[in-house]
Amino acid sequence: MINNFSCDISLTNEQQAILQGPSNIIVNGAAGTGKTMLAILLAQKLSMQNKVGVIIYTKSLREFIRDTIDNDAVTVFNPAWDDCIEQHYDYLIIDEVQDFTLATIKEILKIKFKGIYFFGDDSQQIYEWQEKKVRIEDIQRETGFKIVTLTQNMRLGTPVCKYPINRTTLN
Repeated sequence: MINNFSCDISLTNEQQAILQGPSNIIVNGAAGTGKTMLAILLAQKLSMQNKVGVIIYTKSLREFIRDTIDNDAVTVFNPAWDDCIEQHYDYLIIDEVQDFTLATIKEILKIKFKGIYFFGDDSQQIYEWQEKKVRIEDIQRETGFKIVTLTQNMRLGTPVCKYPINRTTLN
């Protein structure tokens, strides 16, 4: 069950395709394209018949997702994901994958899951101090997973998105 939402969620065709499509994908998209919301909805859907582990780097986002999903079949972890191995989750969802190291991703791939979903955006990387910056393409090369790119911004309405364009075309 998804809690704490008083708004209607309207999904784009791109997002619907991910929810209904196969696992083992990398969802790429700029800020505001709905990656985290999609990860939440995906965890909720998968948890109807499976145990789902969700790994989130940022503490505030982790807490938001924990507060949002009310389901014992979904567990939200920090990147110290050792508990994930012990719990034998069927599916793994990783949001903010751009903040993980390639070494960590390789370790995750050693674990047998029914499916893995990576969500991220190179432009939102906040842990540049890590041993090596990881790009979405690096993850794709390592995993062989298909990259699906979300292109529609869900945070800003069309008039707001068009405003800078209209302002720049005025002489």
